[in-house]
Amino acid sequence: HSLHTIKTPQRTDVRLSELLEEEDYPGAIQLCLECQQAAATFRHYSCISELSSKLQDTLEQIEEQLDVALSKTCQQFDYGHYTKVQAAYRLLGKTQTAMDQLHMHFASAIHNTAFTIVLGYVELCCGNDDTNFQKRQYQDLCKVSGSTRTSAR
Repeated sequence: HSLHTIKTPQRTDVRLSELLEEEDYPGAIQLCLECQQAAATFRHYSCISELSSKLQDTLEQIEEQLDVALSKTCQQFDYGHYTKVQAAYRLLGKTQTAMDQLHMHFASAIHNTAFTIVLGYVELCCGNDDTNFQKRQYQDLCKVSGSTRTSAR
């Protein structure tokens, strides 16, 4: 019975990979947490103690993938996808972290989009000669854009 119980958590790698490929983050986290509980029960076996640290690493990787998945909601919102991501953060007990990360991702997406638009406008108005506008700060581009508009009048 003990060998069967030990063998089950060690086979979870395959299932975890499948769940992550399907972007079923809540399922992957739930499976990982269940395996951690089973590993705690059998921690006196050396192979299980190694498994425990591997499961913790896997949980951290899932969190990283969750952050990437959360950032995707800023550009292309999908209710089902967002619901899965929020459920996963809830399982981890990190809903506030999710909100903080979402705020940061939205601010970054807005900044990047605005920068791209202003950059395109400045390059269109000033020509794209040797001046490399991409290396300039957003505020500097806005100043160039403003001076271009006044000189064009």
